[in-house]
Amino acid sequence: MKPALTFFRRLPTRRVVLLAVLASAWACSDRKATPTSPTLSSAPASTFSLDGRVTSTETSAPVTGATVSIVDGPNAGTSTTTDVSGRFSFAALQPSGFTVEVSADNYISHSQGVTLTSNRTLNFLLRPKPAFITLTGHVTDAASGGPIASAVVYINGRYRAITDNSGYYLVGGFLDAGNNTDTTYVSAENYAADHRYIRGTVQDVRLWRLERIMAGESKIVTVAPEDTLCVNNIQDIPGIGPDYVCRSVLVVAQNDGAVTIEAVSTRDGTHPRLEVEAIGVTPCCSERIGNPTTVEVAAGTVIVVNVEMAASSNSSQSFVVNASPP
Repeated sequence: MKPALTFFRRLPTRRVVLLAVLASAWACSDRKATPTSPTLSSAPASTFSLDGRVTSTETSAPVTGATVSIVDGPNAGTSTTTDVSGRFSFAALQPSGFTVEVSADNYISHSQGVTLTSNRTLNFLLRPKPAFITLTGHVTDAASGGPIASAVVYINGRYRAITDNSGYYLVGGFLDAGNNTDTTYVSAENYAADHRYIRGTVQDVRLWRLERIMAGESKIVTVAPEDTLCVNNIQDIPGIGPDYVCRSVLVVAQNDGAVTIEAVSTRDGTHPRLEVEAIGVTPCCSERIGNPTTVEVAAGTVIVVNVEMAASSNSSQSFVVNASPP
């Protein structure tokens, strides 16, 4: 310290003051140049809500206690359960694309992708798990009542059994058509096939022998409420549109030309619903609905004539089927 003091003592007073001022300025300048860490202040990212309702495809009733889970994306692992009204709700979800999975006891699980960029509502329909059924029954000739052996019986076209020598069958399968539209399909050689809804665990079936007439002849057919569901085209698939029961007649054309088919009620002369299919005729329009209806055919063509009656009918009705010669 002595040399410094001696130096300042030797300087004139004005110079000492000037040096003091400069030293103070340098000190302030050094303090201003020292960097400071900035305080980061950023707004929180936006989050969104997702809510909805889970109901049954069968009854439209709410599915209570269903688990609703987000299985991927930044919100993966988030889950909740539906309340008594089938409702669920997620809050504060990160905006992104992800998959939502819904599961519940006795229902088939369902997944759906969603892109969340705002608050959204997403509803789910759960289909009940199909019940397994063991179906038994007896297949007989509708006219004689005798048993039909070796008839093939299907549940929903997938589960199959064959009748024994006494006409009895046993077949197991899932009622997976849903909406109470599960059916049996029964066929046997020389008989018209039978479709009907499954109601209960015992289902007896009567099959009618195929009846043939030549073009130019007539035939009386009687349609009964217990006859087969008429399943001839997409409009006749069980569960789509009104149901009809029917009887079939085969008309054989002896010559080339147009055959006109007509069916008339024996009771009041009215015309029932009539579906006609010419087997092997091309191009389109081999199957048509109309009464009467005309089909252009070649000699030997077999025309399937389905005389139909509303399935809701309470009594049998008889009709005359006329087929004009080509």
